[in-house]
Amino acid sequence: MKKLILLLIFLQVCYGFGQSISLKQAVENGLKMSPEIGINELNTNAGELGLKKAKRNRLFKVSVSGLYRYQSLVPELDMAKILGSSPFVTAGAQSMGAYNNYDFSVKIIQPVYTGGSLLSAVRFNENVYASSEKLRDMAVISKSAEIKQTFYSYRLFQQKKTSVNALINQLQLHLKQLNELYSEGMISKADILETETKIDEMLLKIDDLQKEIYNRKVLFKSLCGIEISRIDTSAVEPDIEFKDAKEYFLRNNPVVKSLDYIVLAREAAKRAVAGSYYPNIAGFFEYHYAKPGIDFFNDKWNRYFFAGVSLNMHIFQWNKAGIDKSIADIQVKKAERKRDKFIRDQEVKIEQLFNRKKSIKAKIKRAESIVKKSEERVKLLLKLYKEGQIAHIEYLRALEQQQKYESMVKELGSELNLCNVAINASIGLSGEQP
Repeated sequence: MKKLILLLIFLQVCYGFGQSISLKQAVENGLKMSPEIGINELNTNAGELGLKKAKRNRLFKVSVSGLYRYQSLVPELDMAKILGSSPFVTAGAQSMGAYNNYDFSVKIIQPVYTGGSLLSAVRFNENVYASSEKLRDMAVISKSAEIKQTFYSYRLFQQKKTSVNALINQLQLHLKQLNELYSEGMISKADILETETKIDEMLLKIDDLQKEIYNRKVLFKSLCGIEISRIDTSAVEPDIEFKDAKEYFLRNNPVVKSLDYIVLAREAAKRAVAGSYYPNIAGFFEYHYAKPGIDFFNDKWNRYFFAGVSLNMHIFQWNKAGIDKSIADIQVKKAERKRDKFIRDQEVKIEQLFNRKKSIKAKIKRAESIVKKSEERVKLLLKLYKEGQIAHIEYLRALEQQQKYESMVKELGSELNLCNVAINASIGLSGEQP
């Protein structure tokens, strides 16, 4: 019974390891592992906290304080000396204070009018927070694209390796036939050496391709923690038309949105700077428990409060307000130009990528046409070689050309996926087609 259970567990484990995983699952796993995404999450959290802080700056503030003060000299007041002797005047000097002073207070301040600077600070932080969210979204898209590009480039090199191996197999089969012909004295040793040399050249290519494949295996596992060989090879990147891509980019690209929010944030900062030079009005309330407190003549614990309105206003500061406003205006213009430059650069990049995609699709059609013709040519040249009408090297070249174009069709498919990944990442699309 135990052996049966162990066998079932073993089969289940083997089955689990043998199951293919979708590229989408690998991307999701990679996003959870990504330190870059984690950093962007922290930036977003910081932006959210900054917004909370800005909102709370508009609310009243409560503070408490305590004071002990010892003074070595206490002034005295003798009313009899000032007013003369009188039954209504207390004789003798009275202390105006105490050597030991205590004051405990609670203070409440409520901003009433700040020239809009506090509200502008809220708007500034709202836009900074929104910008950080969009940058986080772009980090997700970039990381997704990196994982996909690693997979598709791995598949590209695998296809190249498969094609080279297929050519090697053909050459080895051809070499076997040549050896038979050579043993019968029908061909020269040179034909065999040419074929063996070509096989060695192809084996060198395999070594180079194996290195590229290994590098992508290691990178893919580091990105998502999954063996790349387990990924379902049927994955295809969504294909989008140029017009739709351009519209999607302008409407949804997270970096464009982030830069839009930065422009709005700079405009809010400009308003905050202007508002800081307007009159500042605040209401306040103070409750004190002190000894002797405001009654200097009564050295006892007293309770009292203050309430009122404060006004602060800049009168003359050597045009500092104008300079600060100009600096803020420059920051707005810089943000606008940075956004415009990004849009312009990305539009050029997107157009170039679509031109590349168009070229790849055209190459696929041409390569498919060439493959059909090259198959016929190889058969013809093999026949001519056997009849002794052409040199052996011509047949080998034709065989290599046939394999080259057969391989090209598959490789161009992977290149098309890589191009689509680059396009989708550039426009800010991750996953499904819009």
